[in-house]
Amino acid sequence: MSVPVIAMQCNYAYLAKLFTSLKSLLYHNSGLKVYILNPDIPQEWFKNVNQQLNSIGDSVIDLKVDQSVFADSQVSFSNRLNTMTFNKLLLPKILPGEKVLYLDSDVIINHSITPLLNLDFSEPVAAVKDLNSPDSEINAGVVYFNNPVINQQQGIVDQLLSASKRPGLKNADQSVLSQFFYHQAKFLPLTYNYEVGIEGYAVYHHIDRIISELARISDPVIIHFDSDDKPWKLLSTVRYRELWWYYNGMSIRDIIDHVTLGTNKPQ
Repeated sequence: MSVPVIAMQCNYAYLAKLFTSLKSLLYHNSGLKVYILNPDIPQEWFKNVNQQLNSIGDSVIDLKVDQSVFADSQVSFSNRLNTMTFNKLLLPKILPGEKVLYLDSDVIINHSITPLLNLDFSEPVAAVKDLNSPDSEINAGVVYFNNPVINQQQGIVDQLLSASKRPGLKNADQSVLSQFFYHQAKFLPLTYNYEVGIEGYAVYHHIDRIISELARISDPVIIHFDSDDKPWKLLSTVRYRELWWYYNGMSIRDIIDHVTLGTNKPQ
């Protein structure tokens, strides 16, 4: 049986946030191969993490990406976005023979994602519809890339990169992926990319649909802090803030003990 492949991305400045997401992933799921797309994380960090994870069969792989390829990419409206967000567009080229589950670095995984990893699908991508644009965009925070299928479109990565440089992108890489794959996507239930932080926007703009959709799910599998109100900010009031800090405070020893001994999450 093949090892499930995960991809994440960050630069060194964002590493503590990614590490929190990574720890939440490994706490609930083992035997994973996790690629970290990055320009500047020291190799010693990977060495230290892998020495500890070796006993439970996980590996975290350093995958350097030259950011100059995104020099003219359009990062849209938000000051929380930078060109790092476009790294995921390279996954069909970097890992062409794999199905790769991409996770943003502002998510936490709160349950096993084995059912998602075992998903059998023939579409180019599997993703959740974006709550604010459900009729036109997938949310790019969690995307399952079916790279062998994507690569049936000749030159697809070059096309994605070209599209990222067009002025007027509404949501950076998300708009690019949606342009190419929305009408070919397999749509996943909201529990696999549960957007928190969007509630304030929905209340202000009287979008009752968003509020009711979020209310239907009480215990999401993947929680995505998809707003400027990030849980690590001093004055954050976002839901699940305390859960993010639970995982932030975990050590790799906690993860190993849970996987091998079945211990509970630290309180």
